[in-house]
Amino acid sequence: MKSRNVLGGAVFLALAVSAFSTETTSATKSPLSSLKDIGAWLTNSAPLTNDTVIEGLKGGLSTGVDRALDELGKPNGFLQNAAFKILLPPELAKAERTLRKLKQDRLVDGLVEALNHAAEQSVTATVPIFKEAITSMTVADALAILKGPPDAATTYFRTASGSALRAKMLPLVKAATDANAVGTTYKRFSGEAAPLASIFGVKTVDLDAYVCDRAISSLFTVIATQEAALRANPKAAASKLIERVFSAAKQ
Repeated sequence: MKSRNVLGGAVFLALAVSAFSTETTSATKSPLSSLKDIGAWLTNSAPLTNDTVIEGLKGGLSTGVDRALDELGKPNGFLQNAAFKILLPPELAKAERTLRKLKQDRLVDGLVEALNHAAEQSVTATVPIFKEAITSMTVADALAILKGPPDAATTYFRTASGSALRAKMLPLVKAATDANAVGTTYKRFSGEAAPLASIFGVKTVDLDAYVCDRAISSLFTVIATQEAALRANPKAAASKLIERVFSAAKQ
């Protein structure tokens, strides 16, 4: 979904407002109308109306989200990706060392695999949430993204979809980790031992919340990477319209 030129965004907005102000002296018109025909002013090509600018923006964001979901949601998308592989939480480091010393690597590795597959499965279920965030985007949202910082679209997704993503993904993660014997045993033990652990200052961890949060963080990291790439090189966009819109925003 991605240069990273805040000044360029400001120039883009200033030019739009300036061109609009030469056509009318009315102070009551919405400044959002400055988005209209921005393509004609900045690219000397056929005018891009509000609708087509938003269409191009939505197309670019959709492509970025799809690529992020494809990368992380594919088989072993987390497990075999060094940047996003989910290891056991730090709170379980001592238990992991102990098990490995006892030559129980199979149990530890099995739990790590279960956590990563849980993240992978939960990511694939988020498509409708991102589609809703994209289709419900307003003119104001679009203008803020186009003239915003390099991660403006990613920030928009975090704000518009963050809570919905967690609500959707957490139950899926729980179901997947419950299917792993070690994960089930740990969750049962940590629940039963929580009162005693708190007395002695021993930390327990919610495995499901840990995996869910890591999965969401990874998802937004990949989306931000896609966004930055599109902003830096609009010519690589999936369509001419997307290229025109993001090229205009760079100027």
